[in-house]
Amino acid sequence: MKDGTEVSEETSKTAFRQEVEEQGEALRRMISFYEKEGRQLLRQWEKMYCHTNGALVFSGMGTSYYAPLVIKPLLASKGIKTLIFEAGELLHYELKAISKDDLVMLVSQSGESVETCQVAEKLKNLCRLVAVVNDEESKLAGYADLVLPLKAGEETSITNKTYTNTLGILNMMGVIAVSRDLRKETDALSAASFHMDSFLQNRYEEIRLAEEHLKDAATLHFLSRGPSLVGAFQGALTFMEGARMTTVAMPCGSFRHGPFELVGEDHHAIVYVPSSKTKNLVKRMVLEMAQKGSTILAFSADSKKIESPRVLNIAFKDVDDRHLPIAAATAQELLLDRIASRRGLTCGVFRYGAKITRKE
Repeated sequence: MKDGTEVSEETSKTAFRQEVEEQGEALRRMISFYEKEGRQLLRQWEKMYCHTNGALVFSGMGTSYYAPLVIKPLLASKGIKTLIFEAGELLHYELKAISKDDLVMLVSQSGESVETCQVAEKLKNLCRLVAVVNDEESKLAGYADLVLPLKAGEETSITNKTYTNTLGILNMMGVIAVSRDLRKETDALSAASFHMDSFLQNRYEEIRLAEEHLKDAATLHFLSRGPSLVGAFQGALTFMEGARMTTVAMPCGSFRHGPFELVGEDHHAIVYVPSSKTKNLVKRMVLEMAQKGSTILAFSADSKKIESPRVLNIAFKDVDDRHLPIAAATAQELLLDRIASRRGLTCGVFRYGAKITRKE
């Protein structure tokens, strides 16, 4: 990001940016679907879960692999055994870990990801399969006993609408499994969608400030703990994809075990600060990093700022840890779009790959 290219409002109107502008409405559209005609699908999911004697297994690639992190702590808090496999590793090394008693959720926004579809083909006669997809006519959907559609609309660029809609439906599934209080959950998701919208309106100046704050970054760490880890992994993935920037995502605890030696004047990080029991652990680490010279952007569910000139705080009032990655998604994506432009790139234009990965 050291070329210093000026970023104008016109440069930010990429196809990616246009899809990001639809993100809040796409989430509200999905919420409405599952409150009405899609409610029966959630009842089927609840019935399948209640008749499961094995583990809840999630698998996917890229964003779809990281997304279930958003509900794993919730499920674990109720003693629900949850496994998350990268679909390529599951396909080639770990299929025998799946039993007939397991309930397998295969997540693929396109429904065409090569590894995830091959996993479905291998498991279709062994256990029950649930497909979480945007395309209900996709290959993956055809293998599934139950299809939960994302209702995100068309998406041609780097994942955005399908990312937050995936987090939305997974949160609904998790809440149904532990409490069945779906009204409170849909209210929280709706509130998160309006947080997303706010960065297209009155909070856009915060994105410009964030870009300026990180303008000297050659590499970025994305850090968090708990459900917000999904935002860190998504950030690292999309900044590699859209800005061709070297990034690493990891839990804050893992960062302390070795990588902390990187902290200093040339170190930059984006940190999701939770509001739950690890809030103080994360905030203390961020402050220590800043004191040693790191430059940090903090997406925070805690309204109390981390006081340091090296920390730029973007706060999300009344948002809990499971919904912080959703509320912050548009902010992170708009920042990505501007950073890509600063690096002379058009975010979402693929050089070697494509929207759908069809070969291993």
